Amino acid sequence: MRGLKTAWRVGWRVALCAFLLAWIFQSIFLSEGQASASSRGLDWNQLGRLEQWRIAWTVGPRLLWDTLRLVQPLALAGSLLCVLLTILLGVARWRLVLGVQGLPLPWGRAAGITFVAQFFNAFLLGSTGGDVIKALYAARETHHKKTEAVVTVFVDRLLGLWAMLLFAALMMIPNAALLSRHQELGAPALLIL
Repeated sequence: MRGLKTAWRVGWRVALCAFLLAWIFQSIFLSEGQASASSRGLDWNQLGRLEQWRIAWTVGPRLLWDTLRLVQPLALAGSLLCVLLTILLGVARWRLVLGVQGLPLPWGRAAGITFVAQFFNAFLLGSTGGDVIKALYAARETHHKKTEAVVTVFVDRLLGLWAMLLFAALMMIPNAALLSRHQELGAPALLIL
C-alpha cells in the first residue's frame, strides 16, 4: 500500500511536468511551423489543425535544434552559473527567514522546494505561481507553524524585492552620467530611490 501511495505521489508530479513540457514544446513548434508555412506561401489559418500540428512537429524540432546550436557553450555555461548562484542565494535567504520563525529546513529540502517553485514561476502565467507552490510545500513541512511557514515565502519575496531595489539604486551611482544625459530615465530613477 505504501509503495502504491509513493508511486502515485511521484507519478502525478511527473505527469504534470511532462504535460507542461509538452505544452511548451507544442507552443514553440507551432510558432516555428507557422513561420515555415508562411515562408513557403501557405496560409496558416486555412490549414486544418492536424495539418498545422504535422508541420509544427516536422519542422519545429529541427529549427529549435538549429537555434540551440547557435548558442555559444561558454556563454551558456556562464549564464547557467549566474542563474544557479542567484537561486542558491535565494535558498539561503529563505532559510534565514525560516530560521527566524523557528522552522529549520535542511539545505537540500529548501533547494528542492525552490527549484520546484522556479519551474512553476518560469512556465505558469504570472510571476507568483511558484510562490504559491513554495508556500504549499513550506506548510507541509511543519505541523505546528503552518501560517508562519507560508508567511516566510512572502517575506522572502519582499526581501528579494528590497534587495533588487537596493542593487538598482547602487548601480545608479556609476551610471550617474547616463542618467543625467537621458531625461526620460529621471522619473524611474526617482521612483526606485
